[in-house]
Amino acid sequence: LPSQFNLKRKQGLSIPINDLLREEIWFDYFYTKISDFQTPIFNKDLLLKLINDQKAGMQNGERLFSIVHFICWHNRYFNT
Repeated sequence: LPSQFNLKRKQGLSIPINDLLREEIWFDYFYTKISDFQTPIFNKDLLLKLINDQKAGMQNGERLFSIVHFICWHNRYFNT
Protein backbone atom coordinates (compact mmCIF):
# COMPACT_ATOMS: atom_id res chain seq x y z
CA LEU A 1 0.00 0.00 0.00
CA PRO A 2 1.17 3.54 -0.57
CA SER A 3 2.90 5.20 2.41
CA GLN A 4 0.10 7.78 2.75
CA PHE A 5 -2.50 5.02 3.27
CA ASN A 6 -4.07 5.13 6.74
CA LEU A 7 -3.21 1.85 8.49
CA LYS A 8 -5.09 2.51 11.74
CA ARG A 9 -6.78 -0.47 13.29
CA LYS A 10 -10.49 -0.94 12.84
CA GLN A 11 -12.54 0.45 15.68
CA GLY A 12 -15.78 -0.96 16.96
CA LEU A 13 -19.01 0.95 17.16
CA SER A 14 -20.11 1.45 20.72
CA ILE A 15 -23.62 2.31 21.80
CA PRO A 16 -23.95 4.66 24.78
CA ILE A 17 -26.32 2.20 26.43
CA ASN A 18 -25.73 3.51 29.96
CA ASP A 19 -26.72 7.00 28.85
CA LEU A 20 -29.73 5.71 26.90
CA LEU A 21 -31.03 3.83 29.93
CA ARG A 22 -31.14 7.08 31.87
CA GLU A 23 -33.77 8.32 29.43
CA GLU A 24 -37.28 7.51 30.56
CA ILE A 25 -38.46 5.88 27.32
CA TRP A 26 -35.58 3.35 27.25
CA PHE A 27 -35.67 2.75 31.00
CA ASP A 28 -39.41 2.02 30.80
CA TYR A 29 -38.92 -0.30 27.82
CA PHE A 30 -36.22 -2.32 29.55
CA TYR A 31 -38.11 -2.36 32.86
CA THR A 32 -41.28 -3.62 31.16
CA LYS A 33 -39.44 -6.31 29.20
CA ILE A 34 -37.77 -7.61 32.35
CA SER A 35 -40.80 -7.41 34.63
CA ASP A 36 -43.12 -9.10 32.09
CA PHE A 37 -40.74 -11.99 31.37
CA GLN A 38 -42.08 -15.08 33.11
CA THR A 39 -39.42 -17.76 33.44
CA PRO A 40 -37.36 -19.48 36.13
CA ILE A 41 -34.22 -18.83 34.05
CA PHE A 42 -33.50 -15.50 35.75
CA ASN A 43 -33.83 -14.17 39.25
CA LYS A 44 -36.30 -11.39 38.46
CA ASP A 45 -35.63 -9.56 41.75
CA LEU A 46 -31.94 -9.33 40.87
CA LEU A 47 -32.72 -8.09 37.34
CA LEU A 48 -35.07 -5.43 38.67
CA LYS A 49 -32.38 -4.39 41.15
CA LEU A 50 -29.90 -4.08 38.27
CA ILE A 51 -32.21 -1.79 36.33
CA ASN A 52 -33.10 0.30 39.37
CA ASP A 53 -29.39 0.60 40.20
CA GLN A 54 -28.82 1.74 36.63
CA LYS A 55 -31.26 4.57 37.13
CA ALA A 56 -29.43 5.47 40.35
CA GLY A 57 -26.15 5.89 38.44
CA MET A 58 -24.61 2.42 38.26
CA GLN A 59 -23.15 1.14 34.97
CA ASN A 60 -25.26 -1.98 34.28
CA GLY A 61 -26.23 -1.08 30.73
CA GLU A 62 -24.30 -3.80 28.94
CA ARG A 63 -25.69 -6.52 31.20
CA LEU A 64 -29.20 -5.18 30.88
CA PHE A 65 -28.89 -4.89 27.12
CA SER A 66 -27.79 -8.54 26.91
CA ILE A 67 -30.63 -9.68 29.13
CA VAL A 68 -33.29 -7.73 27.23
CA HIS A 69 -31.84 -8.94 23.95
CA PHE A 70 -32.15 -12.53 25.21
CA ILE A 71 -35.73 -11.87 26.36
CA CYS A 72 -36.69 -10.52 22.92
CA TRP A 73 -35.06 -13.52 21.25
CA HIS A 74 -36.79 -15.94 23.64
CA ASN A 75 -40.17 -14.31 23.13
CA ARG A 76 -39.81 -14.45 19.38
CA TYR A 77 -38.75 -18.08 19.08
CA PHE A 78 -40.29 -19.81 22.09
CA ASN A 79 -43.54 -17.97 22.78
CA THR A 80 -45.78 -18.94 19.90
